[in-house]
Amino acid sequence: MRAKKRDISNTVTVYWSPGRFSLEEESWNMLYSEPTPVINDVFENTYKDAEIRKCPGTRAALKNVFTVKANHKENIHFPENYLERINNISEKTFPLDIPSTLQIHKQRSSEYPNRVNLVYNMSWYFFASEPLEAKMTSPYYPPQTPTPGSAVFPGEFNIGLWYRPFNLEYSIPFNAKSFQIKPNDDLFYLEFKTDKKIVFQRYNNSKSLDSLAAEFTTAPQMFGFGKTLAQRYDLAKRTKTADIVLGEIQKNIVNPK
Repeated sequence: MRAKKRDISNTVTVYWSPGRFSLEEESWNMLYSEPTPVINDVFENTYKDAEIRKCPGTRAALKNVFTVKANHKENIHFPENYLERINNISEKTFPLDIPSTLQIHKQRSSEYPNRVNLVYNMSWYFFASEPLEAKMTSPYYPPQTPTPGSAVFPGEFNIGLWYRPFNLEYSIPFNAKSFQIKPNDDLFYLEFKTDKKIVFQRYNNSKSLDSLAAEFTTAPQMFGFGKTLAQRYDLAKRTKTADIVLGEIQKNIVNPK
């Protein structure tokens, strides 16, 4: 199957899929919902005559900013001094030995004093029909996190040229008592740097796509650390690897239009 030509219309297709499983092995589809515009929440949660509904500055700030929401409940409790203790363990990556709905891992050594880096076991792939910058942040309108004082590590890259997962990695204070998620909570925001309309298209992850994502993720080890994103994008373009990703995604689209 040939990959479709890159989109030249006034819309951009953003393909998305859960990233922690492939259907050949397991299924966790009901944890994942399609991103929705943050501006929709503004209209739903404010008074009908609120000035903010008519504010062009607010509309401009939230243009093509989407929220990814939870479908499930999580309630993890951290024993006293637990987070500081696991932060001091030399082993960098391991699951926490506490009850939880989904696993939570220590991912790496902390970058900040009195904090630990933890990854919650949800992940997303986003890939666009054309070059498109996408920025991941903690929800900020209003601010929302699973535990007070924590934050999702932000990130930005071109999802039309680079294929790697968006992970829920948090910086969490040592004194945190719990990690709690409720259905419909905002997990993270995703801003697309374009004036075009975003059209989402769901696809199923596969072993082939997992292998491609692994090649992108391990590119620094394979081709050298210290390269800029622009240099990495150039490599993906010259080798047609981004086009290979798009072709594989289009083989696995859910309800193709």
